[in-house]
Amino acid sequence: MNENIDNLLQDYSIGNILMIEPINKGNTSNAIYILSDKGKWILRKLKNKNQGVSEYTISNILANDSICPRIITTKSNEGYSYYAGNYYNLQEYIQSQPINDDIETFEKLGKSLGILHNTLKIDIDLIEQEDRFSLENLWNQTKSKWKDVQNYLNYFSFNINNLESLIDEMILCQNIKNVFIHGDLGKWNLIYNSEKIYVIDFGEVRKGDSHLDIAAALTSMVNFDLGKEFVCECLSVFYETYVNYMKDFQWDDLQRNIQLWTLRGILATLLYSNNEKTSIERVRKMIDLKLSFDEIILI
Repeated sequence: MNENIDNLLQDYSIGNILMIEPINKGNTSNAIYILSDKGKWILRKLKNKNQGVSEYTISNILANDSICPRIITTKSNEGYSYYAGNYYNLQEYIQSQPINDDIETFEKLGKSLGILHNTLKIDIDLIEQEDRFSLENLWNQTKSKWKDVQNYLNYFSFNINNLESLIDEMILCQNIKNVFIHGDLGKWNLIYNSEKIYVIDFGEVRKGDSHLDIAAALTSMVNFDLGKEFVCECLSVFYETYVNYMKDFQWDDLQRNIQLWTLRGILATLLYSNNEKTSIERVRKMIDLKLSFDEIILI
């Protein structure tokens, strides 16, 4: 494998390669750490050429704000490379640290997301990526599975009698488009360090509602075990910082998108999980989290 990577890296002016090490963790399983005598890099395998074009465009658009890794161009000045039937890009390596459960983290998150959404206006020239988890497709593929698990869930808002109408409502919400969104902005696509929070992996970028990105980030980062008062403070700091950069923020829009994000997560779990007991427990946790956000946002 390293021999193939060595051949691919010859397309870049990054000096002599000292180490090549696959990163086998979470969503970064297609990423490889590269150490050369000129620096540290991450080589990522992409879905297609369009992702390479989009990610390089976004990297350039956000270059002055430095909230996403810089993508390195090839010797022929391309923002991606093609080798053995696959597309790749090479990014600067950013040292990550564990994400802290503190107020400062949510201030940094508000700044990064506010800059991201304010910069990615809907009128910029950017290739949209496919929404792999569109609610319509997920629902069509999981109706029968939902019937199998609903009896184990005692939630009025998510019973079979009103779920169809809720799905229809959320599809309308999903079709709101005010900016280009990241599309999968959970904490798994955030890098935290002492200075800021970086956004990575724009493989789902498309036109959408900025509140969906916020819903993804907050539901993956907020820790209700620390108490509702602390969570309220985190959300308040996030909001105050975010609107300094992106004015388009409404709490009721966020609440709807948390519901949309939750539904997408529930149906994706039912679609891809082969263990009914495990999937029921995951669904229950997602609904409980959504209801906890409802209590706070409605205060």
